[in-house]
Amino acid sequence: MLMLVFAAGESLAQTSSSSTVHKPVPVEQVEKAFEAEFAGTPVRGAHKRYRRLLHDQLWHLDDQGQVFNYAKANWDAYEQYRVLGYPAQLQGDWKPLGPFGDKNDDYLDPDGYNGLFGIGRVNSVYFESANVWYAVSAGGGLWRTLSAGIPAVPGEYPWQPVNDDMPVMALSDLVGIPGRSDTLWLLTGDGFGRSGGAAGLSLVKPGVGILISPDSGRTWQTTSVAWDQPDREAGYKLIAVPGDPYTQMAATTTGLYRTTDGWQSS
Repeated sequence: MLMLVFAAGESLAQTSSSSTVHKPVPVEQVEKAFEAEFAGTPVRGAHKRYRRLLHDQLWHLDDQGQVFNYAKANWDAYEQYRVLGYPAQLQGDWKPLGPFGDKNDDYLDPDGYNGLFGIGRVNSVYFESANVWYAVSAGGGLWRTLSAGIPAVPGEYPWQPVNDDMPVMALSDLVGIPGRSDTLWLLTGDGFGRSGGAAGLSLVKPGVGILISPDSGRTWQTTSVAWDQPDREAGYKLIAVPGDPYTQMAATTTGLYRTTDGWQSS
């Protein structure tokens, strides 16, 4: 079975997967298709996942009201920002303003579900060492603890965001080089959130492909796996071969990719 999976991975990495690319689609079309599929059923399971994703993506529509790859649009703007010579790390005094998922808020639907409860999710955890861990979240970016998640001081929060200044916050997996803390590879987008099948449509939190950091997550650059702005693609899983961290495989909504050089070449 393992031999078959790896063989399929090499094949998919070399062939076109354009038939699986999710192009921009009017959000009204998505809503109608999914609501028709879930008509007459309780709000639970896949229905709840769809409502969470819809709530998120209603904030990220293009001028035609279509769901598109807003992550790539944000990344392009971020690259222009860096070209202009602005600092790599952004600073600001920000405070959360909501919505926070209160059952009495304005987002409450007639059936009592507002699309917010349970919206947070961690897709994977990467253990760099006994004390240094990374948590890869579906929509809240990348987090790191230097103390195995245990507060060094009572009342101190042991997790800190790694990429708050980066425009891609929907992530799926992370790998690094054992024994080294500098080089990291990050698979972006959240393919796990897709609800499935109505009229062949799906909602994913799109990504920009696989990113690499040479400095423990302080800065990131694109690699040979890069998704363009019109496409809505996302990742599932990124793994490295034990003993050979530059040989990796990535499972995505586009297909399965394989590299032997850390995604330097296509």
